[in-house]
Amino acid sequence: MPSEGEDPVQTLVDKMSKGGTHEAGALQRGTFRFSRWSGPGNRVGIISSPSFNEHHSGEKRQTFYRAMKEDEFRAFEKDEQLTPVDRNAYMGISDSRDYVTKYFDGPIRNDATHVVEFIVQPGVDVEQELLGLRVEKAESGALSFGLGPKQAKGVGGEYFNHLLKSRCIRWRLVAWKADPSTKPKYKK
Repeated sequence: MPSEGEDPVQTLVDKMSKGGTHEAGALQRGTFRFSRWSGPGNRVGIISSPSFNEHHSGEKRQTFYRAMKEDEFRAFEKDEQLTPVDRNAYMGISDSRDYVTKYFDGPIRNDATHVVEFIVQPGVDVEQELLGLRVEKAESGALSFGLGPKQAKGVGGEYFNHLLKSRCIRWRLVAWKADPSTKPKYKK
């Protein structure tokens, strides 16, 4: 934590904007802002950005969100493919950022550190295709789609990864947890 008299938000932002991480670049470009303190003792800063549809008011697109743990995000950032962590992984995505936030910083805690937004290019209807593959599940008033092997043997993930690879789906980071007591993990 910052010393007496220092602005804790500015100290956090200064620390997290150093180095070669995706997050540091976003802070340096000004696309992210400090949102709030969270976690045990309110020591973890939540850094966030508006969603694509909030930021581009005239151009609405199909968007999906996924909360990821640090290691999953680093692997995804490297090859831009969603890779199951184990054979029983559900690997859910949802079109509801509020629902995904429950896994990131809400009552359903699973150590997620990043929220990724997936933006679908015009003319592609990912939701209809995933519904056709029967990988959906209604939970807590939202629809989630399982991309991992636990749901329909991972066919949703294969389809989604194909769209990522062909650039029909683009992604961007929209939130992450920044703990000022830990050193940021830098890209290799």
